[in-house]
Amino acid sequence: MVCTGQNLISLPHFSYGNIQNATGKSLSGKDWQNILAGFALPQNIAQMELRLPWQGQSLESHKVASWLTLGKSMEEQMVGFNSNLRRKIRKGMAYGFNVENGGIELLNDFMKIYARHLDQLGSVALSKRFFENLLKNYSGNEKAIFLLRYEGKVVGGAFNLFYKGFYENGWFATLHGVQGLYASYVLHQAMIDHAISLGCHTYSFGRSTAGGGVHRFKHQWGAADVPLFWSHYPVQKLNLRKQSWLHNIWKIL
Repeated sequence: MVCTGQNLISLPHFSYGNIQNATGKSLSGKDWQNILAGFALPQNIAQMELRLPWQGQSLESHKVASWLTLGKSMEEQMVGFNSNLRRKIRKGMAYGFNVENGGIELLNDFMKIYARHLDQLGSVALSKRFFENLLKNYSGNEKAIFLLRYEGKVVGGAFNLFYKGFYENGWFATLHGVQGLYASYVLHQAMIDHAISLGCHTYSFGRSTAGGGVHRFKHQWGAADVPLFWSHYPVQKLNLRKQSWLHNIWKIL
């Protein structure tokens, strides 16, 4: 878990921590809250936030992760896509996008696209320093930055992490002006190809709001939904992340 003063948050890839249920029982959300409270109270911890893929009783989750099972080759993967998805990928490629991947040398270009995209959504972008530290200190595992260029200009970018065959697109952005040219399809296809070349078994599109436009985009690739569960100590009475008026103010700022 990450410690921020008196707060503990589980976030290896932000959507889920590596906290295991060792009880052998199917735990409810209330059970998890009791576990967090039992750990936090004796140690004077002010707040805890647990994030994990939900594997217990049925859960209606506001957020889901989208995981795609990978084949042994990109050719095999393409066969598994429906004809409409294959058409969109081919159409995007016909526009002449160029895709490149690398490390810290691509970070400045990625940050320009990522920060601009988050501003348009009314969300706060993570700092360049955060990504620099992640590139330096995510040791023993792998990471890659992808850039998408159109007519010589960077129009898309992504930051990926992969660990023991699990490849995750953690941060992704394309400019609005090229989204109608199927830019997102070209970039995801290239990253799926990269994951397969590394021998990975799963490609994660990351998390999204269930039923939203981004979620529907991911679903057409054949990705399976994994409900995501958040538990807090103490129990949250007001979730600032769900206050739409804050997003609107941030867009103006």
